[in-house]
Order: sequence, then structure tokens, then C-alpha cells
Amino acid sequence: MRILITNDDGIDSPGLSALAAAAKKWLDNHSPELAGSNSLASSNSSNSKGPELSESSELVVAAPAVEQSGSSASMGVLAQHTPIDYWPHVIAGMEDVYAYRVAATPAACVILGCLGTFGPPPDLVLSGINYGANCGRSVLPSGTIGAALTAANYKVSALAVSQDLPSKDVDMLWDTAAEMACEYLDWLMERPTPTTASLNVPNLKRSQIKGVQFAPPLAPLGVVVTEFNSRDEHKIYSRSVRAPGEVPAGTDRDLVLKGWATLAPISRPAVDMSVTPPAGAIMAAHAQVPADKASDNGRTPLDSNQALTQT
Repeated sequence: MRILITNDDGIDSPGLSALAAAAKKWLDNHSPELAGSNSLASSNSSNSKGPELSESSELVVAAPAVEQSGSSASMGVLAQHTPIDYWPHVIAGMEDVYAYRVAATPAACVILGCLGTFGPPPDLVLSGINYGANCGRSVLPSGTIGAALTAANYKVSALAVSQDLPSKDVDMLWDTAAEMACEYLDWLMERPTPTTASLNVPNLKRSQIKGVQFAPPLAPLGVVVTEFNSRDEHKIYSRSVRAPGEVPAGTDRDLVLKGWATLAPISRPAVDMSVTPPAGAIMAAHAQVPADKASDNGRTPLDSNQALTQT
């Protein structure tokens, strides 16, 4: 069993540290014979080559060197196939966990991990813990969600973990979300097919959480929205503000505000093949196809040397 942890707030985020500590404890409890096999005792964090990876290493952290919030599932520099900088990293209090500071997006960290860059590919990806909940229908821009969805491309289950941020001046109780995330790892691993899910947790003590609501209706908006502020000759200024209007009762955002955690499966965007365009649009498209290129049903055949690819 091998877990890869990433996030979009950067590797120095305390939310990531809390999630890594909880995941390591979960792994140690599930695989006592491998406990401590990640040891870096013979390695020095200043070693530019980093620790040697072991086949039995159960936990690896590969996270952005700097904050990458809003990066969604972007590959970033990985899509350009230019060399990517990375450095060994030591998470305070977890010197026996393999960790890497990577100059890349969260999704790129997941891709690199699934390609075996940091040792054997993971069986499970954890993304977070994010500063702020990822509720509502506007979560696709989230790098936390994007990293989890990226794992699905490699048929790896993933859990995106986010903790509500009531205001910027409150203490974040990271251990609550970290503990609750690990309560659902067995469920994820026992699923018959790879599953991607999103867990949103209120910023409360574990004993204060009312419970977990599974797959509640999504709020029409997320926690915050982007507003245009102003522009000058060469710069555009924007800002994030709380989503306007009342939060619809019973939605994921409403439940988190009322002290419930929410757990919801998420999936990659897909084309809905059950929806067809108006007949006029089909005829207009066909009218532009030369007769010698059209098939019997009026559609342009795909050349044998063409392929459908996804970036």
C-alpha cells in the first residue's frame, strides 16, 4: 500500500503536514510490519540528490514549491517537457517521510508520481488539506480538486480534503480534517473501481462535528467568487469575495456552515452523448463537408492515421 500526498497551498502548508502525519499513522496501523520503512536516518536534508527511495516506502509527499491555488488540473511546465526543479524536503516532526518540493502544479506532481518519478506509483492519492472548503458547483478551478481528478486518469483512487476557513484570523484545527480523511481511506480502497471523492470539513474540533452527509446537493456557488476590481493602462486588478446571496438550505455549503462534514464522489467533466444539437445545426455542419469526403451517413470519416488524444 502506497500513498502520494500533494496539495495546492504549497509544501510548507500546515494542512499538508497534518494530512501526512495522519496518513502515516493510518499506514503504520494497517501495515505494522512496514512501520518505519520510510526512514531517512541515513540521509541528510541538504543532500541535493535526496534520499534513496525504497520499494517498501509507503508514503511520499510531492507538493508544489509555492502556492498553486486555482491551478485546477493544469500540467503547467510539465506540458512543455522542460526540466522541472525539485528538492528533498523535511516535514517537521516527520523526518522519516519522503517529501519533495517540486516546482510544478499539484496535478503535475500527481502525474509525476503516477509515472514512478518518486518511486513505485501510488495506490492512493490524497490532496490537501486545503485552506477553505471546496463546496458548490464552482470547484473545478481548485488545484486540490484538480490533483485528485488527475489521479483518475491513472486509475488511482483519490481523496481531496478541504477545511472550511470561517475568517482569516481564526486558528485552523487541521487535525480534525486529517483524522476524518483517514476514516474513509478503507472505504476508498475497498471500492470495486477507482473512485475520486471530495471531503469538506468544518473548522471545529472532531467532537463538535455533527456527522458526515454523503453526496448532498451542491450549492450554486462556491465559498468565494472572483470580482473585477479595476484596471489601469497595463494591469487588471481583481479580488476574491464571499459568494453573494443566501446559501440554499440542505446544500453542501449550508451543511458545512452548520457543522456537518460532507463527502461526495466527483468525476472528470465528460461529453453528454445523450444531448444532440438542433437539426439545423447538423445540416449546416454537413453542408460544409465536400461530397467526396462525406461517408454514407453524411459525416466526415476519421482518417486511419488520425487519433483522438487528450492532453
